Amino acid sequence: MKKAILSLLTVLTLSSFAQVQLKIEDAANPGTNIDGATITVVDVASVFEIELNLHVINEGANTVKLAVRTSEIDVCAHTSNATCWLVCPPFNNAGDSPVQTSAFSETIAPNDTVFSFAAHYKPDSLNCCSMFKYEWLDKDNFNAVVASVIVRFDHTNAGTACAVSVKEQEVNADVSISPNPANSEVLIALNGVDNFNGISIDIFDLLGKKVGSLSNIVNKNNMDVSAFNNGVYFVSIMKYGSLLKTTKLIVE
Repeated sequence: MKKAILSLLTVLTLSSFAQVQLKIEDAANPGTNIDGATITVVDVASVFEIELNLHVINEGANTVKLAVRTSEIDVCAHTSNATCWLVCPPFNNAGDSPVQTSAFSETIAPNDTVFSFAAHYKPDSLNCCSMFKYEWLDKDNFNAVVASVIVRFDHTNAGTACAVSVKEQEVNADVSISPNPANSEVLIALNGVDNFNGISIDIFDLLGKKVGSLSNIVNKNNMDVSAFNNGVYFVSIMKYGSLLKTTKLIVE
């Protein structure tokens, strides 16, 4: 019997829609918003398939049209997975397509709930763990991430536990921006990252347009925002083009 364990990490609002308020609930444990969190789904290695159902609730005032992006963070070889969002695609073998975006979208009216999301995972009797990131996106602008959840599928033998991988450390790294609000220069600090190879920092406005970027990243990075218009921006931490973290920056 699966057991979902919620790790209450720093919960970041990833919305690049100013008025979108999306709530993500584990269908087995309703009532808690797990947007921005990591949950662990535990089952035995011999099970044929592990399924996680999530409810997506639009608590905002506007109707939204969303797609889902699935990213492999640290996935066991020879396993397979599929993400259902309105329809269920064929299973994807680990490593074949590390990032996939749903071909279909769901339109969610204000105060409405969509029950169609299901993450399917086949452990292939392996004693290991796999980790995925699921992101809900504006169907017309894939840079606009409305909500996200990281899921760890733990199918180790009884009495063992998943070791935290380097990739997981990077995904769970803390990001801080100061000052925030800002008007000239900001300091973007990444804590908990040991390997900065392939990491970049991108800045997007509310329309999803990239307005700034940093490479050669270290623990503490300075960025000049004096030329930015006043408003809300989103700072995305990327690893070889895949999203690790997003946080909000206000320029005034």
